[in-house]
Amino acid sequence: MNKYFDLLRKKNVLEEDIKKHKGVLHNKFYELKKKEFAILDWALALIIVMNCLSAFMTNVVVVKETPSVQVMEFNPTVATAQGYEPHPAAPTFNTVIFTKALFWGSLIFIYLYNRKRIFSEEHLLVMQTLIFLLLVIFGWAYFNDLGFYLGKMLYGG
Repeated sequence: MNKYFDLLRKKNVLEEDIKKHKGVLHNKFYELKKKEFAILDWALALIIVMNCLSAFMTNVVVVKETPSVQVMEFNPTVATAQGYEPHPAAPTFNTVIFTKALFWGSLIFIYLYNRKRIFSEEHLLVMQTLIFLLLVIFGWAYFNDLGFYLGKMLYGG
């Protein structure tokens, strides 16, 4: 039985040593790849800004018309801003804000948590790929909304 506890203690000591060594490796790797880490940070900030701006432009671009059918808006922000009747199944404004904040808070936490644990080229490549995919997805939404907004400004509506 004592041998079991001795092995368990050794296991805990080894796990702690591995954790410290990974931290040292991360710090050395970070010093070598400072520019790549800075690009990742800026890309994540750009993703957040583009998402907020695209949500803003989506709410601005909606054009109010008087159709012959009754229009019910699912987006609570647009419904109040444009004078539409909100759909009964639409979420409340607070729910939308809470969901967005929870999503972005989770994404930032996951990014920061994993950023501190990058200590090899493979880990950095995976992180760069994920951030690039998010940048493409949210960039697509942003530039799509920007095109609609510019079209509305240029041609009226």
